Amino acid sequence: MRAFVVVVLALVGVGCIPKIPRQRLAEPAKIAVAYIVDPSYAGAPFTPPEALKKAMAKELEDHNLQLVEVPLETVSAQRLTDSRFEALKKSALAQGVPYLLLVEQRVQFFSQIDGRYRWEVGTSLTASRADGAMARDPFEIPVVLMFDHEKEREAIVYAAPDIANRVGVLMDGVLAGVTPQ
Repeated sequence: MRAFVVVVLALVGVGCIPKIPRQRLAEPAKIAVAYIVDPSYAGAPFTPPEALKKAMAKELEDHNLQLVEVPLETVSAQRLTDSRFEALKKSALAQGVPYLLLVEQRVQFFSQIDGRYRWEVGTSLTASRADGAMARDPFEIPVVLMFDHEKEREAIVYAAPDIANRVGVLMDGVLAGVTPQ
């Protein structure tokens, strides 16, 4: 009985955690976004498929943010997140832009299960606004692909809706403290 009471109190407590409501800017604003997919073992970094970019653009538009894509070359020479974010911040396309978003991904094969191929789409989102407030969200999304020829790009495409949703939640937090001007 005591365990039941503890479980009920824990569930009630979790339900009371304040959630940030959906944020939307009153006026359109620009957000500079840099994408990079790090190679798992060897090769050069590359940009994610258009399906992810479109899903994220739609999510950002729902927040009244206009996406300005920064070329891969801006951040690809850097290896650390902080260095990449500084490179994004200093890029010509990001000058005067009030919001920044760095999307880093690493996709790895995990295992083969019942003839299907499990991949892990590791993503790290780093966002900031002009006043310096910053938020990060690292996460992994498991993806099951049907065919052997499907690799990193296909795994990202299948994970795109979930990644875009996480971008929306992250931007809700970043935009929550913005005061209308």
